[in-house]
Amino acid sequence: MEVEAENASEREVEGKLRLEVPSGWEVSPPAPPFGPLKPGRKARGTFTVRACSLAELSRGYDATLLALVTGKVISRTKIRLGLHPCFRTDRPPVIDGDLEDWNRTAPIVLDREEYARGDWKGPEDLSAFFYTMWDDEYFYIAAQVRDDRFHQPFIGAEVWMGDSVQFGIDVDYDRSLSYGEDDGEYGLALTPLGPQVVRWTRNPGLIEAANLVVLRQDGATVYEAAIPWEEMAPLRPEVGKTVGFSLVVNDDDGDGRKCWLEWLGGIAGSKDPSLWGALTFV
Repeated sequence: MEVEAENASEREVEGKLRLEVPSGWEVSPPAPPFGPLKPGRKARGTFTVRACSLAELSRGYDATLLALVTGKVISRTKIRLGLHPCFRTDRPPVIDGDLEDWNRTAPIVLDREEYARGDWKGPEDLSAFFYTMWDDEYFYIAAQVRDDRFHQPFIGAEVWMGDSVQFGIDVDYDRSLSYGEDDGEYGLALTPLGPQVVRWTRNPGLIEAANLVVLRQDGATVYEAAIPWEEMAPLRPEVGKTVGFSLVVNDDDGDGRKCWLEWLGGIAGSKDPSLWGALTFV
């Protein structure tokens, strides 16, 4: 991950950057130097972060960036870490609502209070597993949502108000504070007119070329979709490319959207890609 520090003082400084991460994780280099840095100038540093497992890294965790001058901490900045690997597949999943095809991938799990907004009553009320894959033709995304009651009376651009899934992709990974031309927001929903894939940005409307199956079974809703890359322009995947990424699962028990779970923010509460995590094509 790349970080940036700005000298907000009125004098030239030099020192070191340090990234504090959860116990058991590894960071290298441990303390890269910066400067001499004149007032108002910025320094950049690159850290390699290794979590204990892909699942832990995908969950999202808080880290702290420290700037040290002569060994003393002069600033602390909280950073939300989240990285999801999107695996290339030579065996495209069958879009049928059966997620057996996805057992080779690492899920993003949303089942904690830290992801919740609104009147969330725990994992039995709302929780979810998300999966992604890709090949040359499609972006594949699947979710299994545990929800005690399914309610989706809306269609098209309004599906976010009912039970649904949303995701965002920041193609340039520039972490802007609002949507730009490179940012896309999409939704998956089982509507009164059937399954719909919605795009809210860049030529908004239904993505008719996408293939989406949604099944409701045993208190869970399964979403499985294949979206052509042409419908997600300007994004073209390649191994090693990293984009900004965020996910939302919305819950409406019949009286309007009462809560949602979000990884890691920036869609449901605000349109802010700077809060999104990262997705890397591998």
